Amino acid sequence: MGAFDQSICDCCVCPMQCVLDQLEKVGDPVTISTIRGGTDIVTITNVEDFILTGELANQDEIYFPICNVSAVEFNPESKIDLKPSVKNTGVCSCCEDPANKFITAFDKNQIVNINFLDGSVSGFVVDVGEGIVVMQGGNGASFFSAISICKINQLFIEV
Repeated sequence: MGAFDQSICDCCVCPMQCVLDQLEKVGDPVTISTIRGGTDIVTITNVEDFILTGELANQDEIYFPICNVSAVEFNPESKIDLKPSVKNTGVCSCCEDPANKFITAFDKNQIVNINFLDGSVSGFVVDVGEGIVVMQGGNGASFFSAISICKINQLFIEV
């Protein structure tokens, strides 16, 4: 599942690379949201060295530094595995650890709104792993989103 413990990028970039690598193997188009603005529907063709290469619908090739990917929306039939959460030290301990612990405590039947850099998702928490939260869109929406925990701005719980 990637070289998590061998890089300073272990709390959010390596986990996102792992998710994208698994989605590349599925081969379905995904929607990529980036911190620089906007979303793109992409068929992933390669994930390597923290760069995602993909193909747009018009056949243009596109590249994303994975450090700028805040979320990826995908078909829920595309099963992905997340690395289990671990207690981090250093740069990850002030952001990823507390947010991960907080999100893990949510009731799985509770609707949560997550705002992240340049996007938002409203739905149910499906899974939480190292650096990533997977949400299912609310109101029966047929998509999943893997969101980088380090890119989350706000969390709202519907009452």
